[in-house]
Amino acid sequence: MLVDSVDGCAAQLSFIRRTPRAIEHIWHAGLSDEFLTWYLDNNMIEHDAVTNHAVTQQAGTFNSALPLLHDGPPGDDYGRWESDQDMLDSAWLVVEASDSHITLLTVQRTYAQGAYQPEEIAAMNRLVPFIKQTVALAKKIHQHPEAAQTLSSIAELITDPAFILNNRGTLVTANQRGEQLLDQESCINLRHGRLYFETDQLRKSFFKAMARAAETVCSEDLALPETLIVKRHALSPLVMTIRPLEHNEILSGGVLVTIVDLKARALPSAEEIVKYFPLSAAEGKLCEGLVAGLSLKEIAEHHHKSEATVRSYLKQVFQKTGYNRQGQLISAILLSTLR
Repeated sequence: MLVDSVDGCAAQLSFIRRTPRAIEHIWHAGLSDEFLTWYLDNNMIEHDAVTNHAVTQQAGTFNSALPLLHDGPPGDDYGRWESDQDMLDSAWLVVEASDSHITLLTVQRTYAQGAYQPEEIAAMNRLVPFIKQTVALAKKIHQHPEAAQTLSSIAELITDPAFILNNRGTLVTANQRGEQLLDQESCINLRHGRLYFETDQLRKSFFKAMARAAETVCSEDLALPETLIVKRHALSPLVMTIRPLEHNEILSGGVLVTIVDLKARALPSAEEIVKYFPLSAAEGKLCEGLVAGLSLKEIAEHHHKSEATVRSYLKQVFQKTGYNRQGQLISAILLSTLR
């Protein structure tokens, strides 16, 4: 609604740690998975002129990004970002600020839409009290003791290790099995109230899954679960499923994360997968690799194919199965084969 009302092309509400600088969670509209992947893979927060300036500020009013860009963005990567994404300007607002974190709202415009004019920034500033009130209200709901107690009781009914996270990505409650898993595992731990993972690839995948879950709460999209494979050295992998939770009287959106240790159970082979889905042998091998937690690059190298060829296989798999995200596809495969 905000993007439409101010003639923007995309908007993000980012929860950012000041030092070391990192986006810990994000709500967004108008951003694609490809953009989020590109932003994370290229560590663009290090080159983002708005973010680098905003983390030094306190909560205030909307500003245009153009004066910051005129001072010279830090590095050529930022210029490439502007060109690749056709972005001209951003209206940005520090909604909340503490010693360790800020909450940053940005609303982008393309070259075709033009720069934000002073009168437009002034009009957006009339929305600031309502924006701050909305974010503060969500935060207050998440901290409600009765809600946490109710969710804790629900989590204890789940037989697998389980974690309930709010739609800011912070942990609300974990069941006893979840707490035991955190004590026993080095590949998953809790840091600043958030689930944190040993590998960079898994951290990025979880971040994107959480961003999609938050987006589901604000849209009419079907809330499908996503599954990530957590590989462990010399041990069976962990299967982590992320299920979006709809807004209700005790939680304003969020996710339920459950984790299963396969132990003696083997992940499905390509041959088993094609028994359940109308896939070719090559597509079955691609799915086998995804379920094993391999990246597309690793799958391509393992089968002596180009990454472009493997990506074309993935598009065909999406068309044949009706899914459009890797995590959803993995969930469907595991639900079909791990009986």
